[in-house]
Amino acid sequence: MNWIRSLMNSIVFAGIVALGIAVMAVPLYLDADRVLLGQAVPGTPSAWLWTGVGILVFALLFALTHASRRRQEQYLAYRKAEGMVNISTAAISEYLSKLAEEFPAILRMRPVVLAHRSTVDIVAELKVRADPQIHEVCEMLQKRIRESLANGLGITEVRQVEVTVKEIYTDHKPAA
Repeated sequence: MNWIRSLMNSIVFAGIVALGIAVMAVPLYLDADRVLLGQAVPGTPSAWLWTGVGILVFALLFALTHASRRRQEQYLAYRKAEGMVNISTAAISEYLSKLAEEFPAILRMRPVVLAHRSTVDIVAELKVRADPQIHEVCEMLQKRIRESLANGLGITEVRQVEVTVKEIYTDHKPAA
């Protein structure tokens, strides 16, 4: 999907640049009576030139605002007796997403890791099966995330674990 967006941005950018160059070129093709292709053209040659420059500046701004930005990967850094430990937040997120397999009610979990100076916040977005005990599953997941971070990765400074149920899936099929 990103390549389609990049292609479309490139086509629009090329179109804007071509328009700017064409507008700037209008004064070159005016005769003494300011006629172009049999039609009288309004405005002065300098107005056409400056309009073309304005369009090219717009093209440059378009390119700068639509350029793909590489998101710099974030790391959680903490000091242990043996030295510094740096763990990518993406790696922590992937590690935590595997916890969903331990809970049959969780169909999908997308954890987001927010690293602060020496602490971490976890936001886990869930898609769950309809179950009367959803709140208990969420509480157990919060505890399991904290345990997993402490025991598996050595991260003990967890400020907050937020669980958000984004979707509840029901197995009921409509009657025909």
